[in-house]
Amino acid sequence: MPRVFLLTLGCPKNTVASRRLGENLLRAGLELTDNPDDADALVVNTCGFIEAAADESIETLLELVQVKARGGQRLVAVGCLAERYGDELAVALPELDICVGLDHAEELPRLLGASETTAQKSKVAVGPSAYLELTNGCDHGCSFCTIPGMHGPFRSRPLSDIRDEAVALVQGGARELVLVGQETGAYGTDLSPATDLAGLLGALPDESGLSWLRVLYLQWYHVNERLLETVAADPRICNYLDIPVQHASPAIVKAMNRRGDAVKYLQRLDSVRNYLPEAALRTSLIVGFPGETDDDILELADFLREARFDYAGVFEFSAEEGTPAADLPDQIDAEDKRERADQIRLLADEIGHEALTRRLDRSVNGLGEEVNGDLGIGRAWFQAPEVDGLVQFKGAGSCHSGDFIEVEVTKVDGYDITGNIIA
Repeated sequence: MPRVFLLTLGCPKNTVASRRLGENLLRAGLELTDNPDDADALVVNTCGFIEAAADESIETLLELVQVKARGGQRLVAVGCLAERYGDELAVALPELDICVGLDHAEELPRLLGASETTAQKSKVAVGPSAYLELTNGCDHGCSFCTIPGMHGPFRSRPLSDIRDEAVALVQGGARELVLVGQETGAYGTDLSPATDLAGLLGALPDESGLSWLRVLYLQWYHVNERLLETVAADPRICNYLDIPVQHASPAIVKAMNRRGDAVKYLQRLDSVRNYLPEAALRTSLIVGFPGETDDDILELADFLREARFDYAGVFEFSAEEGTPAADLPDQIDAEDKRERADQIRLLADEIGHEALTRRLDRSVNGLGEEVNGDLGIGRAWFQAPEVDGLVQFKGAGSCHSGDFIEVEVTKVDGYDITGNIIA
């Protein structure tokens, strides 16, 4: 049967999509390989959220064109970029054999030569941590965002589907489930009967081996008392909240077609810390938005000093084709955007480093991900996969990937920490 090399770019939701795509390929009798030279088909799950991500996707496809030139493989683009620019991509890259959005990816096994007979159901192997998708699409229409155009209106997955997938992931080896979606905090508001994120968290199975639940992509106005009470009461749920605010200046927030300002954000963060005194908090920020002034940047900096986020992803505004913000007046030039991003990123890193140094000489609960002899790499409960740094630990001994450990922190280096396993 054909062998498929499947490469994932972009956000955690793309990781979820690739896992499902891989399972569909396996069920259809195809094989997956990590070596593109050994494959019969080269499949890239692309990202097209912003220009930089689209450029990375195109560069990756061009690299695989060279692999195809050597081995004659079929080249396939799926995912966001294929959804957003499918026709243009097919013309610009004639070496592409197939270009489909994920909404039509169920056709891919047949297009790649799978037989009509269905193979025994197979699961793509998961590691100690796995993403679990709650929602897709978005109704808010932030003026800079391409998601509604690519993924459509907001919709929640049925609770039964989420429960079944959670059980399957844990049975497949996951010890942490990271809950993702375009807007996880709105989960269930469109279902009948309606529910909410707190209800979902309470309904997730108490599956043996599942020790951590982590929630990403929460809008501040969905972080309510009911949710905080649920997080505080369930030891499985990491006291970690990802709350992307994007900006703190009221004028810029309004131009972004978003809700809130620094005062409202800080009030909500105070509530979080009242319920979860040790909470680790992440946010995302966009600087260089059209019309942004030096005063707006000062206001954002003042907000960060008060908010004291443990982590902040800082991004330069990207004028995306088809979004209202791309046509706004007073666009900021590239050099100014870069300087402002560097300024805010430096401040955010100083605040984050200070927060992390408070964990020196303390013990933290961690999840081991790689073990090599006496040395291991993992993450603490306050570190989300891929974005928040790592724990390097000594004294691994008989530890294995997927084991939970207690580590005494002896060193902080950037967002990474080093420590020793506590016997």
